[in-house]
Amino acid sequence: MAIEAALHQAENQEIQLVEVLNLVIDKAVMFEDENSLVKFHLSLIANSDECTNNSLTFKFTINSCLVRETSMSSSAAGTVVVTLGPGSSDALPRSPAEPPHMNKVSTDRFYHMLDGVGYGYTKEFRGVSSIRRSDSKDCGIIKFQRLEDNHRELAMHPATLDVAFQTFISAYTAPGDRRLRSLLVPKGIGRVALNPHEFKRSRPAGDIEVFDPETRAPLIHLEGLSFKPFSSPTAADDHQMFSKWTWSQMYPDVMLDDERYHASDKDQFTITIRSKA
Repeated sequence: MAIEAALHQAENQEIQLVEVLNLVIDKAVMFEDENSLVKFHLSLIANSDECTNNSLTFKFTINSCLVRETSMSSSAAGTVVVTLGPGSSDALPRSPAEPPHMNKVSTDRFYHMLDGVGYGYTKEFRGVSSIRRSDSKDCGIIKFQRLEDNHRELAMHPATLDVAFQTFISAYTAPGDRRLRSLLVPKGIGRVALNPHEFKRSRPAGDIEVFDPETRAPLIHLEGLSFKPFSSPTAADDHQMFSKWTWSQMYPDVMLDDERYHASDKDQFTITIRSKA
């Protein structure tokens, strides 16, 4: 919403890059069902001190009123920066090569794992079609969705960004390791950089950095994406550890480890110390 509003304010000027900075997510927007309605109010204010011939800067706030609420409250806030100029594939740094030693992960198992904690992604939001991962990093392919509003194509379909968020989870955990114990919900993003020029090209692929698979030209950069658990873990969520207590010497002695040198019943005795009054 903030990106589309900023692009509208830029009117017919050429745009090289759009950035959302210091995004804070205060309240998630939830729909009770497909027929429920949510009211939104977007406030976009130009920061005249930072607007130049080459860029436009806006502060934005998005308020919402959910079905069960009676008044508006903040859902998100941040800053949008529009860099003016001719479109270019080099507006963002090229994506680096794929990290070595990546292992293929079944997308069916990945989404089954997400279903188990309550995500329930369907249709456009079930958009990860390939995953290769190693510890704390991954790459793959996501579906690039198109969305039109009054015969005008929007800069970015919400599902594309949400599917990019899902790749963070696939880097964080793998099916079967039980590291994901509850829903993770975004609470803030340091930076989202979008290249409108590349969005007119073919289907993208990537992780949180989404780039064209042929030219490796970036479409979206997400930096500083942070999550928090939807619910706090309890003792019931703890993993059952296979362990036991073993009492022994702090510094083992190889000689004493041989049963031939263990003390027998005859070798054991009691020392009594008597003191004179």
